[in-house]
Parts: sequence; structure tokens; C-alpha cells
Amino acid sequence: TIEKLIFQSQPGYHCTANVYVPRHRPFPQPGVLFTCGHSPHGKAAPLYHEACLGLVLKGYVVLALDSMGQGERSEYFEPDTGRPIVPLTVSQHHYLSRPSWLVGRSLAGYRVRDANRAVDYLLTRPEVDPKRIAVVGNSGGGIMALLATATDPRIQVCAAAHPGGSMEETYLTGKELAEADLLSLIAPRPCLFIVGEKSGEESKHRRKMDWMRPFYRGLGADDD
Repeated sequence: TIEKLIFQSQPGYHCTANVYVPRHRPFPQPGVLFTCGHSPHGKAAPLYHEACLGLVLKGYVVLALDSMGQGERSEYFEPDTGRPIVPLTVSQHHYLSRPSWLVGRSLAGYRVRDANRAVDYLLTRPEVDPKRIAVVGNSGGGIMALLATATDPRIQVCAAAHPGGSMEETYLTGKELAEADLLSLIAPRPCLFIVGEKSGEESKHRRKMDWMRPFYRGLGADDD
């Protein structure tokens, strides 16, 4: 079954999500937070919907979360028609994030809080095993899968496909050093990078893994 969900990740800041619940399974089952990448359709994008169907058919309880500026969460729109004033996805991410710097906030910070509160919700579901929570995401959702895992010790497994985003990876203190510090917090929990062989992106994603490896080794976890 697919349930429609609206919750507030902070007062007055609404998140939209779909919750996929398997049928004919003994509960509790593992819970998966699915962080969507850059698509104007958000969680309704066909590939993201298909990925969630694949996970729920394996028995997982899946929460697919719209990012702000995508799906049902346009921040800038005409009230009468709902038509976006600022193009959905990356343009809205930049439009929100630029003034956020002035008050010490960032798009990644807003999205991390959304993800943390989504995990809160998953843990209220009797169908979900609270000790088996994973996060899965692609593109902008891939980097958010990494950041959500780094900031939430309740997440036990992370799978990030082609993680990256021009505003998701921009922090108040710079880019690479800050990101390396954040990703170090994931160890020793299992973390998988998924990168297409012909994408031409392997080297930059392997660089993220290389930042993380010393922390895994230091905490007694090998590459497996």
C-alpha cells in the first residue's frame, strides 16, 4: 500500500512524502528513507517510484521524501494557479539557499532536518524495526543520504548513487574540507557508493570514499 504523508520538519515547514508498506509480511521489517534527487516530479518521478516499489517488494517499509523545490513542495509559486515562479529543482534550491547564508543556514541543513524528522516518523510505525534503518538516494538525494547518515546515528546503512548537488554540497565553511569532516562521521556503518561505469564520474565519487577510508580503518572496519 502507498500512503500519503505530510509532516512538519520544523514549525510551519511542511514536508510531503509517500510511505510504501509491504503486504503479507511479518512485521517489523527494516525501514528505508528514500531521499529523492533532482527531479521536478520529486517522489513521483517514474524511476524513483520504481526504486521504491523494488524496495517494498523486498519487504522494506519505505518513506520517499520530496525535497523542497520539487514534487509537491514548490516554495515559490503563484497562489491562484500553483505555477512555479522560480523553476523547480536546482533553481529553487539556489533561490532558497542564498539568503539562508545571512542567518547561518543552508539548503543542506534544511534537507538534513527534513531527513532526521522523517526517521522520527519511521520509528513511530509499528511495521518498522527501529534497529534496522537505512537511507537510499540518488544525485542530490545521494549526497543527502550521506549527510543524513552522518548526522543521525539511528541510520545503520547508507546507499548513495552519484551523490552531489551544487547547493547541497555548499557549506558555510567551504566545500571539500567541510564535506570530508561530515563524511567521516558515517564510519564504521556500512556505506555503498553506486556509480555508473560509463558516467565519467567515478573519480570524484571515489575521492569521497578515499576521505572516509581512514576513519573506517581507525575504527576497526575493513573495506568489506
